[in-house]
Amino acid sequence: IRWVEGYQRINELQQYLWEQAFDTRLVYMADREADLFELYAEHQQHLQKGGPKDPKGAQTADWLIRSKHDRNTTSGEKLQATVAQAPELGRVEYDMPGSNTRKGRKVTQRLRATRVTLPPPQGSSHTQPIEVTALWAKETNPPGSEQPIQWMLLTNLEVTTLDQAEKMLDWYLCRWQIEIFFRILKSGCKIEELQLEKIERLEPA
Repeated sequence: IRWVEGYQRINELQQYLWEQAFDTRLVYMADREADLFELYAEHQQHLQKGGPKDPKGAQTADWLIRSKHDRNTTSGEKLQATVAQAPELGRVEYDMPGSNTRKGRKVTQRLRATRVTLPPPQGSSHTQPIEVTALWAKETNPPGSEQPIQWMLLTNLEVTTLDQAEKMLDWYLCRWQIEIFFRILKSGCKIEELQLEKIERLEPA
């Protein structure tokens, strides 16, 4: 629920920014736990709220989510198998920071992207399929026995060129800095242990 409600709040803010004539586009970005058909359906439903007679229409935030599930597609193939058949858009290189479980290294990834249509999962309250872009970034030559760094990213945006694919990857890589920030808050500042409930106490902290 929190992921869908979070996206709803971002859509409200996107609508407000548009009404105030701010040329700002918002992107809702999350990791594997937000790979929810309900979130993708929320985007589709919000797009349809305005209707063709509404000159303003419904302004909807974009989204970029890391896939957790190898979903079915309406073509009858699984998501990963479908993207694997897409032509390679190109390759990217970047420095991956180290973590508790791996050393930092330079990573080269091969990028593929295609539009796929996802049927609603069994038991879902949604009945309409959703069209999304699937972008697969897979490391080409991981060192030694290291597992390749690879991500399947889903987005509402069109990705047909290398430049567009690199932009999606750049957005997703921002999460490393976000994770470092939260780790500092939790481990360094021990913000969770304060358990402050009022803004007057939280702001000085």
